[in-house]
Amino acid sequence: MKKLKNLSLPKGRMRRTNYILWQILCQSVFIILYDVFIYYPMYSGYSVKKSEMFILLVFLIVLFSLEFYLTYKRLQDCRFPGWYCLLLFIPIIFEIIILILCLYPGTKGVNKFGLDPRDKNKKEQDISNPDEVY
Repeated sequence: MKKLKNLSLPKGRMRRTNYILWQILCQSVFIILYDVFIYYPMYSGYSVKKSEMFILLVFLIVLFSLEFYLTYKRLQDCRFPGWYCLLLFIPIIFEIIILILCLYPGTKGVNKFGLDPRDKNKKEQDISNPDEVY
C-alpha cells in the first residue's frame, strides 16, 4: 500500500525495480487488449463494434497516461528533466527510452526532485538546498 501511495504523489522519484514491475504490468495489459480487440477479431472474422473500440480507446488512453507518469517519475530519479517524456510520442523512441530507464541507475542520495527512494534513513537527509547536492 505504501508503494501505491508513493505512486500517487506527482513529485518524487521512482526506483528502477518499481519502474520495471510497473512496465511489466502495463505491457501485459497492452498485450491482452491487443489480443482481445485487434488480433482475435482480425483472424476470426468477428467484426468489432464501435462501442468495443471506444472501450479499447479509453483503456489505451489510461494506459498511456500511466506510462507517461511512470516515465516522468523515473526520469526525475535519474536527474533528467521531465519534458523528456514528450519523446514517448515517437514510437521507436518510446521503447528505447523505456529500456534505457530500466537499465540506468538512479541518482544516489538527494537530488533536486526529492529524497533517494532507496535510502532507509529518509528523515536524516537534508534537502534544504538540493541544487548543491549535485
